[in-house]
Amino acid sequence: MASVVQFMHKKGFAHRDIKPHNFMLDNKFNIRIMDFGFLTDVKKESISKVSVGTRAFMAPEIIMN
Repeated sequence: MASVVQFMHKKGFAHRDIKPHNFMLDNKFNIRIMDFGFLTDVKKESISKVSVGTRAFMAPEIIMN
């Protein structure tokens, strides 16, 4: 799962809603990531100061600002 996220980061994208529910296995048992509703191209825009994602999976420092 970490290598999937690392690959996205190397390509300049931030998923911003990483949680177990957003990973699945394909028919060859490769890990796939899904639900790109909060995806951000970090090359084109700055990361929003608005909290996005699922609160139960947010880091405490994000919740506490």
